Amino acid sequence: MVVLGLTVGTGSTAFDDWALRVMHRVFGPHPDWMLYFSWVVPMVLTLAVAVVIALVRRRPRLAVVVALCPLVSVMTSRALKQLFGRFKDDDLAYPSGHTTVVLTVLAMLVLAAGASLWLVLLTSVWAVIGGLSMATNNLHYLTDNVGSVLLASSTICLAILAAGPQAVSRAAARPAARPENTHPPRNVPSSDR
Repeated sequence: MVVLGLTVGTGSTAFDDWALRVMHRVFGPHPDWMLYFSWVVPMVLTLAVAVVIALVRRRPRLAVVVALCPLVSVMTSRALKQLFGRFKDDDLAYPSGHTTVVLTVLAMLVLAAGASLWLVLLTSVWAVIGGLSMATNNLHYLTDNVGSVLLASSTICLAILAAGPQAVSRAAARPAARPENTHPPRNVPSSDR
């Protein structure tokens, strides 16, 4: 993320200009509907659901990690914006705080609820739309979003470490079914087995 931030500099790049043209061809010039996927209200509600799930599962440590991860990521994003000094119009842009929050909140939902195929697919689609929403509406450069993905990934990894080893398995979300009759019956002569 640091290397990318130093590479892109303080303004637009040829890649960002090209990417904006492509996104406008694909999504139209003002796909405002995409912004709902990175809007603060769904993010706060989703984070609240993730914290409640962790508490219902009686995992207070996980609940604290889930609640703090997006906050830490947005504070880190703001500090890094000052460091890199890249502007989009009149606002600091690199890395995108909105994209960072979208990715960390959705990852915390998966961490709290347990990784199931439907949830991973749902959050992946949401993350792509929410992540691209700022760039497609020309509020950020696409490389700001790439920097956010890198920042969010590192924050999520730290959150997983802080949550503990049992937080990352599917078994943590749902107890494994115990197979019946997996052992031979006791007190049966070995010739009858």
